[in-house]
Amino acid sequence: MTDNLQVRKQLAAIASFRILHDKKKDSYEVLRCFIRNTIAKYALRVFTAAELLDKLNEDFGFGKLPIFVVEKAVKPLTSSHTKSGYTCDELPKDEPELDKELEHTDKDIEYVLNKLYQYVETSRSCELTQSEKQSISKDLSVFLLTNKADGDSVLISSFVIENAEDKRIQFTLDEMREGMILYSGLSYSTTKDASEKWNSQMTVYLDTELLFHASGLNGELKKKVFDDFKALVDEVNADSLNKRGKKLILFKCFDYVNKEVDAVFGNAQDIIDGKAKLAPGKTAQELLIRGVHESSELVRKRVDFDEVVKGIGVFNDEESEGFYHTSTYAFNLEDVDLLKRLKESFTDDYRVTDKRLMDSLQSLSYINVRRKTYAPKDFEQAKAILLTENNTTKKISHSPDIKKPGIVPLCTDLYYFTNRLWTKLGKGFGTTATPSIFTAASKARFILSSKLDMMVTDEYDRLCKEYEEGKLTDNQASSYLYKLKIMAKNPEEIKSDDIVDLNLSVNGSRLEMHLQEQSLKEAEHKKTIQKLEEQTRVMSRYEQQEANDLFHNAIDEYKEKRNGSYSSAICDARRTVSIIIMLVSIAILLGTYVGIKGNTIWIAFLSSCATLLPGLIWFLVKKDWISDSFRYRFTGRLARMGLKRKILQTINKNDPRPSYNAILLRIKERNGSVS
Repeated sequence: MTDNLQVRKQLAAIASFRILHDKKKDSYEVLRCFIRNTIAKYALRVFTAAELLDKLNEDFGFGKLPIFVVEKAVKPLTSSHTKSGYTCDELPKDEPELDKELEHTDKDIEYVLNKLYQYVETSRSCELTQSEKQSISKDLSVFLLTNKADGDSVLISSFVIENAEDKRIQFTLDEMREGMILYSGLSYSTTKDASEKWNSQMTVYLDTELLFHASGLNGELKKKVFDDFKALVDEVNADSLNKRGKKLILFKCFDYVNKEVDAVFGNAQDIIDGKAKLAPGKTAQELLIRGVHESSELVRKRVDFDEVVKGIGVFNDEESEGFYHTSTYAFNLEDVDLLKRLKESFTDDYRVTDKRLMDSLQSLSYINVRRKTYAPKDFEQAKAILLTENNTTKKISHSPDIKKPGIVPLCTDLYYFTNRLWTKLGKGFGTTATPSIFTAASKARFILSSKLDMMVTDEYDRLCKEYEEGKLTDNQASSYLYKLKIMAKNPEEIKSDDIVDLNLSVNGSRLEMHLQEQSLKEAEHKKTIQKLEEQTRVMSRYEQQEANDLFHNAIDEYKEKRNGSYSSAICDARRTVSIIIMLVSIAILLGTYVGIKGNTIWIAFLSSCATLLPGLIWFLVKKDWISDSFRYRFTGRLARMGLKRKILQTINKNDPRPSYNAILLRIKERNGSVS
């Protein structure tokens, strides 16, 4: 059987475990379906639990099941059992329901793998060999069935995010993740007497990051993950309060956690005061200073933070001073020689400094002092444990120098703890809300966000170093710093566009790549400007010529309009003068008549002469051979006699003088050359 086929069979079995669990609601009953199938397939009439487990592992990848779990599950299916083994007088029938689910899920897994192979081939621009396909399928299995980020986890995570809209892929991946959680409820058991319910008291010491998770200062998704975990803890405690009158799971934090929180808020204050700069990738500090302009506003955020911590029931450990007492010296892990040995396992990771390693060792040492000689073998019996998301701390907690075989580690993470609570509470899937941390998309986002943070941190350190050495100008440093701040993402902010930054070649520095890109952009920008300037010069000459032509045409039209308006005004004036002459003539005739009747000779003579005046005026205005200058001066004087405003309004109405600048502006707007 090829490795690829074995992986497919295991994934199909895990997904089928989840589907059958929805129907049977009991993990042992689901396991019996697989056992019946195996006994019938191999005709096992007499066998041991170890032999049965080997067959289960061969067909379904169930090799991590504790032997006593197999014994408990197989007993009801056998006729008799002794210390030497089990006997089946009658072989069980095949499990058609299981076969159907295995066949169906295998097709879905084949679909996912084919899509994954295509994605990888497109990303790498090459065709995958059979060996490479097997390696990728193993990486997918690790991604789905563990909380590790081994192998090419970034590539797998990128595939998950890029195919977020493919419901078949997402549903299949989540089925396998959920099936593994249910299966792990059996594989986590370490003793035959392990209770089905949580019944032991435990003090959980929250690391610094967990408090920021709880307060929302590490982003929305991490807050949701913590809230899901806290809801399960509350359910365990509510049941215990009802039955025993006390809580079983308590939250505490060590003094160093409070100091680290103070340091984060103190640094935020320095940034607000202009004494420090915000480094990219520092989510908590970024959210703390967002919208803050005065110290009082940061104080309010600290009060809100403390209220959240108090609200989830976190208390300070009151015995912190006793960690370095002579009575606890034997349990103190802070040792220079141990630090050196641990350092050897991080030779390939320069980020893990001596201080960072010592801080992690110190936090584990505090838990070891709390446990003293107590060596728990069941997770629920740990009594004291550190809950952390610090990868350095988690890694060294499994070091042979710290963890003894079969003993519960000194620390755990949210995924494992949530998993244990979920199975201990008998939770299934399909009828209740699934914790966010269980979904494939959430894991992918956490991995990609973490990878981006590491990348941004590395490049920020490189940026600072090269700037101090004078290798970068202020503009270059500011430009790249801005880009780094944009690159840093919280898990919920990860989108398919961000995958590009993660899939870039790891050869060389991203800073050098950015500077090269910036140089190319500047050169292209310069060429574009030169091209636009040339186009502007050509367009300007064309526009000016067109404007000149239009302006002269407009002036000619204006003159024609003006002359027409002036002639119209003169005609109106002449009509007005004619009316006046008629009225004056009538008045003169009446005066003459009165003079004759009254025997006033000189009045009659003057009136007779006056009758010639209107005709003379009309003759002078009407005749074309009279000079224009005389006529215009005459009509101008008439305008002063109460007609000026009317004539000017008639001439200027809706007849503005053409403007060359206005015509040129309209041409530029039409051509799009005016912004």
